[in-house]
Amino acid sequence: MCSIGNAAGSERPADVGVANFQFGPHNRWAFSHIREVLTTANIAHDRNHVMELRKSGAFSGDFTIEFQEASQSIVKIAEQQYIDGVYWYCATAKSCTRRITAH
Repeated sequence: MCSIGNAAGSERPADVGVANFQFGPHNRWAFSHIREVLTTANIAHDRNHVMELRKSGAFSGDFTIEFQEASQSIVKIAEQQYIDGVYWYCATAKSCTRRITAH
């Protein structure tokens, strides 16, 4: 099994390919070696045009969502699905409170 700790510089998993690179456990290796899996192109980076993402005052380190027909902690889901980060956007706070429950 591939983990974050050994992703950089590790051997390519024998069964990783275009059809499954985005799924665990090989997604961590694949995103560190994306050019070995997909055709890529360089995109210019302008250090003068950077948008910082700020943490909301309503930030919660853990919350519950419906997933696989059960109410589950996002932290538990992330661990089981090999997810390293989640970006959750809601137009208003009221629209989010209907879908998530903060722990």
